[in-house]
Amino acid sequence: PDSFDTHSNQVDPSDKTKGAHANMLGILSKAVNAFQNDLQALGVADRVVTTTFTEFGRRIKSNNSGGTDHGSATPVFFFGPAVNPAIVGTNPQLPLNAGANDNIAMQYDFRAVYYTILRDWFQLTPAQLNAVLFTSYPVLPIFRTLTSLPVTLLSLSGKWINDNDTEVKWVVED
Repeated sequence: PDSFDTHSNQVDPSDKTKGAHANMLGILSKAVNAFQNDLQALGVADRVVTTTFTEFGRRIKSNNSGGTDHGSATPVFFFGPAVNPAIVGTNPQLPLNAGANDNIAMQYDFRAVYYTILRDWFQLTPAQLNAVLFTSYPVLPIFRTLTSLPVTLLSLSGKWINDNDTEVKWVVED
């Protein structure tokens, strides 16, 4: 498959640790490692934070075709020297009789993730954060310390496009 949006055949039926999903995670792992190595070699690793994030999660249990359907919760991974090397949140308690339609509840609103990145990495002020996200969200312990991106923010604007989309624009000093 060329996408993580798999609804069937995610795993090898004889060995659940192998299959299309495991292969894609292996490719992602190698790509992130190569990217981080390149950043380190260029001497700019401390200026970059990378994340993997999806707009939808997955269900607890496989469907009848060996895949998982869209659900509510999803893991988010951050990479880079500025990232706090810890797990944020707790392992979910899975019901013993989970079915293919059961979901894991989200522990954190995805907007809290964006809020934290904008506040702690891009160093937006409370007024700028409110202009983009319209309210405040809990700050998550994503970063080791409050480390600002080594740029000077000249302008920031955001607008609500519709119920599902916003637009954020910023200008930084060269």
